[in-house]
Amino acid sequence: MMAGTQTIKVTLQRDSLQTPWGFRLQGGADFRTPFTVNKITAGSPADGSLQRGDIILDIDQRPTHSMLHSEALDLVQRAGGQITFLVQRGLNPLASFIRNQRPMSATPWSLANTPSYLDKNFPP
Repeated sequence: MMAGTQTIKVTLQRDSLQTPWGFRLQGGADFRTPFTVNKITAGSPADGSLQRGDIILDIDQRPTHSMLHSEALDLVQRAGGQITFLVQRGLNPLASFIRNQRPMSATPWSLANTPSYLDKNFPP
């Protein structure tokens, strides 16, 4: 294990099979990247347990290193009222930065606010 990382077991529980787990994964063997949590829904079973940037090492004791994205989704979707992950936290140097970011406010873009580069270099 690399310095500054920890491997932890995270168990999520839900009251109903209709309740979403509340997280989104990216990666998989077909993308040649480890499974990483990239979104958590506030108030969901995942909120407060998983974190953005967490690397998922196994899902219900099934290693993910050679798992396709669709296989992981299937395991998550077929889980009953409980699912357990082995998570590596702190490996990604951007993980803490990503977790602490707030959504940027939308800034209107206008052609009037752009430099007049085209006017100077491309006369009519």
